[in-house]
Amino acid sequence: MRRADGVIGVTTKERVHAVHERGQRGFYEFKDAGYANCNLYGLSNNKGLARAGKRFGARLEPVVFEDGALAIDVDNERTYAICEWVLGQRLGMDIPKPEIEAWN
Repeated sequence: MRRADGVIGVTTKERVHAVHERGQRGFYEFKDAGYANCNLYGLSNNKGLARAGKRFGARLEPVVFEDGALAIDVDNERTYAICEWVLGQRLGMDIPKPEIEAWN
């Protein structure tokens, strides 16, 4: 992050699908992989804040997280069910994996 004014948190499509195949439907496709935004951002200094405020002229670098669950927003019943299952698994609870047939 030495050259960047800020960072954006992302994870790969592969990692999101490893959590649940319906966990996220929007990915940014690049040569090396598809990436999903984790809604995690950081600015390194006041200069970064000033540059970001000038029409997003900031230099940004990605921080690629291993945890695909970070890209799953809880904003509908589908993602709520998936996140409930993920958290339950991490807490050692016996919650069945949600079966989700179609996007909604």
